[in-house]
Amino acid sequence: MPTTTRSKAKPKQADEPPIEQPTGAELVVADATSEQEVLAVVDRHDEAMIVQELQRRALRVMLYQFDLNGSMVTDLSYLGVNEAVRVMNDRRLWRVTVDRGSLVCESVNEDLGQGVEPCWQATVYAVNELSGYGQFGAYTQPKRYRLKDESKVQRAKRRGDVVDDQKRIADKFARSKAINKAQRNALRVHIPEAVRQTMIAQYQGDPERIRVIEAGAGAAELAQLPPPLTDERSREQVEKARGLFDELTTVNRLAVLPAQFHAYLTRAEHDHDRLDEFIAYLAETLERERKAAEVKA
Repeated sequence: MPTTTRSKAKPKQADEPPIEQPTGAELVVADATSEQEVLAVVDRHDEAMIVQELQRRALRVMLYQFDLNGSMVTDLSYLGVNEAVRVMNDRRLWRVTVDRGSLVCESVNEDLGQGVEPCWQATVYAVNELSGYGQFGAYTQPKRYRLKDESKVQRAKRRGDVVDDQKRIADKFARSKAINKAQRNALRVHIPEAVRQTMIAQYQGDPERIRVIEAGAGAAELAQLPPPLTDERSREQVEKARGLFDELTTVNRLAVLPAQFHAYLTRAEHDHDRLDEFIAYLAETLERERKAAEVKA
C-alpha cells in the first residue's frame, strides 16, 4: 500500500497589519523625559486601535501605562474612553452622546511640525443631555502617512502605492482617524476623575486589558520582532513556560526575575524552536535550583 505523509502545518502568524497602522518602533518612546514625544506615542497607540476597529478586530486594551519623566502614568486608551462613557450612561446619572449633526470634517493645509501638508480636520460636539453641558473635540490628521519602517516602504511599493521622497503614502484611514480622535477628545472631557480612577482600578490587574508603552533603545529592538505565533502548539508552549516560571519562583524567586522572564518570552514567542529552547532553559534552571535547595536543607 502506498504510504502518505502529512505535510507539516505552518505555524499560524498574526495577520499582517495594514501599512497605515502604526507598529513596531513607532509605538515605542525613545525619550521618556520628553512629554511631547510620550504623548505623541500614546496617540499613535490610539491610532493603531482605531485602524484595528475599522478592520473589525476585537479590542481589549482599556488602559495605557507609560513612563513620563521617571513617573509611571496610567490612563484610559481610546477603547477605555468609550467604555467609560458607556458605563456612565448605564448608571443613568449621565447621558453623554456625540451630536452626529455637529460633525465637521474639512480638508485643510496645516503645519503639524513637518511643514505644511494636506490634512483632515475634524470637529465634533459631545453633550450630556441630562445637564446640557457640552464640549467640542477636534483633531487634525495628516492625509499622508510617514513610513518609518523600511519593510513597510517595500510593502507599499509592492502594493502599488506612490511613496514620495519623504517615505510618505496616501493614508486611506486618515479621515476616519481624524473623526474618531475628535470624538475621543470630546467624550474624554465628560469623564469625571472618580470614574476614570474606578476604570483604572477595575482593569489594572488584568494584563490583557492594560498595555505598557515601552521606552528606550532596547524596547525599540523588541518592537521590531515578528508577531507572536497564535497556533495551539505555541499557546501550549507559552502556558508550559509560565508554569515552569511559577514553580521556579516558589523555589528561588531570584533565579529568574519577572522582567527577565518576560523579555526572554517576548524574544521567543514568534518561533516554536525558540520557545522549546526557552522551556528547556527554565526546566534546567528549576532542576538546578531544586537540587541547591535540597543541599541547603
